[in-house]
Amino acid sequence: MVYIDRNGRVCEKRPWDGPRIVELFLRIWYIIKQLFLTFLAPFAGKSNNDNRRAAGSGWGCCGGCGRRCR
Repeated sequence: MVYIDRNGRVCEKRPWDGPRIVELFLRIWYIIKQLFLTFLAPFAGKSNNDNRRAAGSGWGCCGGCGRRCR
């Protein structure tokens, strides 16, 4: 695949220079960081109760019909 650098030169491959190595390292670091964040997300300490609605606003027998759930 042909690569055109900033100066307009046509190269057969992209050269391995300092910025490319730093970019590759940062991308690998970001992927590993996101992987561990997804592994640790269930243990983050946030309660799922924050996302629940009031008891009478859901579907089913408690959905505002007036009957008690058993």
